[in-house]
Amino acid sequence: MFNREKFDQEQLAKSITVETNIGKSLMTNPLVNHIAVLIRLYSGAPMSKSAMTEEDQQHLQKILSFIGGARDLDNDHDTLDAHVLATHIKIDRAENNEIYAPDPNRRQNRFNVVGSKQNPIYPWNCHDFDMAVHEVDSWDGLPAQMQEIITQRWSSYRFNDEKFALVMSFQSLGDIDNTGLRNWDAKTILSCLQEKERKIFLYDILDIKWSPCEWLSDGALNNSLSGGLQSQDNPLGSNLRQHNTGFLANIVQSSAPDDPNVEKWASEAIRRNRPVISGPSGHSLRYLNFWAECRRLYIYKDERYDQILPSLEDARLVMMANLLPPKNHHSYHEIMCASIGVSDGVNTLAYLHQSSYDDLENGPLYGKQALDTALLALNNPNKEPLPNPWAVQAPVFDIKLPETASDLAGLLWQFGSSPEYVIMLLKAASSNLRLSLILELQQRLQNGSITKLQHDFVLEEIRKLETVVSCSTEARLTENKDL
Repeated sequence: MFNREKFDQEQLAKSITVETNIGKSLMTNPLVNHIAVLIRLYSGAPMSKSAMTEEDQQHLQKILSFIGGARDLDNDHDTLDAHVLATHIKIDRAENNEIYAPDPNRRQNRFNVVGSKQNPIYPWNCHDFDMAVHEVDSWDGLPAQMQEIITQRWSSYRFNDEKFALVMSFQSLGDIDNTGLRNWDAKTILSCLQEKERKIFLYDILDIKWSPCEWLSDGALNNSLSGGLQSQDNPLGSNLRQHNTGFLANIVQSSAPDDPNVEKWASEAIRRNRPVISGPSGHSLRYLNFWAECRRLYIYKDERYDQILPSLEDARLVMMANLLPPKNHHSYHEIMCASIGVSDGVNTLAYLHQSSYDDLENGPLYGKQALDTALLALNNPNKEPLPNPWAVQAPVFDIKLPETASDLAGLLWQFGSSPEYVIMLLKAASSNLRLSLILELQQRLQNGSITKLQHDFVLEEIRKLETVVSCSTEARLTENKDL
């Protein structure tokens, strides 16, 4: 198994904190949600449940209780995880299976291909970088954090008669009396069980895959901590996150028989002291490969699409919002490694600074801002607290309407992930205020606080709302549209 004792524990703890704060910043950023919507839209993924094929809807029903965003997608909610999942459901359709995939029984999807030898997943996503928790046949093979979770769950669940009856049914435990077995610790029980029994003990009895994290604010806006749709299936409580997560479901391996890629990647992660959760992200690889193909087709039709569509770097940051802690599916290093070499024919993703987070410094501005915020929180924990992603943050409009273009732009920034809210705000504003917003939009585009896509969308809505526009106003709109 992966020996985390080889890491510099102090530095590793800091890196985990940084990545958690990057994840919080990205997943609560309306711009990232908006980009996920655009990728879903331009990739041709269905934009509502009713638009999904019968096969897609059947697949969605199968994963409702254990995949993040499934409940939101089923209810057509505007959340990042729902938009990403809708795109992934299209990616995972049988029509995208490759008959010449290395293994005819698993991971046949053609978007599992890797073109760069620098990518640890090369040449295909069929490596065993991790294994299921129940496949680990010794207590010492489990990470300390997993040992602690198993111990705590058994300490609570051994007094649950229904769950205890399941434990008593294991043939490997023989004829142990009730009192004696209740006093056994989890380590002793696991050491006696066969693999099939370990699977039942860990997943069905201890609910080990289910996240103990509180409900996240990137879930549906109408959810509440008292039983929102996003969390209603969690056996640990309706105030907790809906689905099972990476570090609770997978154990990273340090080596694998006949697969040098596994040992090479693991040793590099140790040498660079990078946090690991469940190995290089195949989820990210397929999403990025798929979006790269979409971009390639659009750019072939018109090269201007290169600047219009979300970039590959945008898509990679969407993956970070979807997978990083506190969601705990994958680490920064695992997402970045999986992205190496993904290309749309014009742009190619790289991972140039594999011992730091410096790649974020040179990417989209909001990625750099997420890193800056994370580092600020690390170095000054009591000075500049991060937004709390655990609280329900439903948009509530004040009765008092904005009086200045700056105020209106601020509200658009706050609720800009939803086109409906943008249109609602613009309709509520006066004509003069809408027109004065044009210059404010131009300034925000130039300083990087909004994207060109956001700028053009709001500008177009102003056009629609202004039934009579003077020649001078029309000239200003045209001038800004060409930015």
